[in-house]
Amino acid sequence: MIFHDIGCSEGKEFHAERSAKIFYEYGLKMNLDLKFIERVKDLISLHSSKGLLKKKDTPIELIILMEADLLDEEGALRIVWYSLDKGITGAESYLDVYKHIVMGSNKRLINPMVTEKAQYYWNEKHKIVEEFTRQLEDDIAVN
Repeated sequence: MIFHDIGCSEGKEFHAERSAKIFYEYGLKMNLDLKFIERVKDLISLHSSKGLLKKKDTPIELIILMEADLLDEEGALRIVWYSLDKGITGAESYLDVYKHIVMGSNKRLINPMVTEKAQYYWNEKHKIVEEFTRQLEDDIAVN
């Protein structure tokens, strides 16, 4: 669902609500079916409510959207993101960047995914980060 984070352009806070509004206006402008517009708007507005992932009555469309949202900055993209972040905020060394990546990885140890496919992708993306940090440890002689 391409519109789910479009509201981030104005900041992360309340982006789901802004994204839903932007999609709603777009859907009306494109003469999409109103029932479809309302359904998608509702899904977008809830996609940041990750507590709904494990609730039994959560629609599968919302689960898939939330899983995709969680997966989109994992694995190699997380490494790039954390490296860029440290570049902007002023990394003092490779060790500084390494610690930032590892710290972020430790926050994501539990696989939050519901569907089997998303669980698989989560694990695969984490293998990439583990292998990268293992090689970086060797390269910069982390003890």
